[in-house]
Amino acid sequence: MTNATFAHNGAAYGGGIYNGATGSVVNSTFFSNSAGLSGAATDGGDALMLKSSLFANNFLVDGVGNPYASGSCTGVLSRGYNLSDDNYCAAFLTQSLRF
Repeated sequence: MTNATFAHNGAAYGGGIYNGATGSVVNSTFFSNSAGLSGAATDGGDALMLKSSLFANNFLVDGVGNPYASGSCTGVLSRGYNLSDDNYCAAFLTQSLRF
């Protein structure tokens, strides 16, 4: 997926996008997404590749929808040039693999 915006979405896993197979996201924005269990912006199952994407204002929420922690990314691989406003996602964006 290229040049996409994932905004104001919510789910138990992967509020912005849940990926159960392989996939890639390039030049995209994840903004204000939420999840109850993991991956407020993304839950990729270690198979979602990200490049040149922005993560901002994504949160894990409790059972009634109150934000309690940042937690943008789960199970992603970075292809470089990604930006995140929280340290949780930044941990997943340290790899620099080639497409």
